[in-house]
Amino acid sequence: MGSLINDDYPIQLSSAPFIDFSILLNQDSRIKNDVIKEIGKACQDFGFFSIINHGIGESLIEDVMDANSRFFDMPIEEKKELLSNDVYKPVRFETFIQDDKENGKLTREFLKLYAHPIGDWIGSWPGNPPDYRYLKFLTFFFLNSVSIKIRTRDPTILKIISISTCLSFIHKLQEWKIMLF
Repeated sequence: MGSLINDDYPIQLSSAPFIDFSILLNQDSRIKNDVIKEIGKACQDFGFFSIINHGIGESLIEDVMDANSRFFDMPIEEKKELLSNDVYKPVRFETFIQDDKENGKLTREFLKLYAHPIGDWIGSWPGNPPDYRYLKFLTFFFLNSVSIKIRTRDPTILKIISISTCLSFIHKLQEWKIMLF
């Protein structure tokens, strides 16, 4: 696998932690607490984690990734209406070039989409590729369903995860000798 390059701390993506989301739905609080601790450790050690067994089908994920690729592969002329450097725009496309130490220039693009509440924003999302809005809507729908499942089974889980990740972040800041107060 590739690595996330940071001059001081290269991270191998193959070593990134995987969190089994289905375990958070377990009734045994000790098991849930272990997963929450894993999330905190992942945030502390890596800054991110991958979620498995979240209930979103692999084919939907592949279709959404394909639609994203097709969007970014379109000629710039077809994306110009979304082009903006206004960070407050709820839907915007931006492309920029930065110097790369080894290869000269590096071009990066991103697309920002507001999605909540979805009915307020979906009409602003790109209409090309033609299935883009539909696939993004399905993704949002499934993510929302998973979120509701967690909140209704145990409303404290998200709070505990937030605290765990926040404490990990504060620990990292202290490690970097950055004071908050």
